[in-house]
Amino acid sequence: MALTAIAVTACAWWLWPRNVYRYQGKTVEQWFKDFAKGNNGGLDMRSWNAFSEMGTNAVPFLASRINQNFTPSLLERWKAKLPRFEPKSAQADRAAVEANDAALLLTACIKPPRGMLRQLLAPALQSTDYVQQKVAEFALR
Repeated sequence: MALTAIAVTACAWWLWPRNVYRYQGKTVEQWFKDFAKGNNGGLDMRSWNAFSEMGTNAVPFLASRINQNFTPSLLERWKAKLPRFEPKSAQADRAAVEANDAALLLTACIKPPRGMLRQLLAPALQSTDYVQQKVAEFALR
């Protein structure tokens, strides 16, 4: 039993992200969630300014929001069948909204070098998902 606990602790320590970029004590993901919440009813200037200050340090995370699969996974589809979870279409819409928010931040706030961004967005640009391609193209403007 003790050996199992040690093994689990060692695995958790090994897999735990250590080099997560932080700005004013928050991760890029936390700032992004704040931005998305504020973006529903108007622009959250605190989050906008944070992304402006983070600059290209935030680009890999934002690119990952655009590169994420818009199609719900098998687990997400299964969860959508349960009464208390959101429907399948809402999950796909959420991914598209996140991608749009990320593209807005990249285009209007951070403005990273095109070459850097094109390389990070290659999966979305080559995707068979039309919406994902268009969001990636928008981010490259």
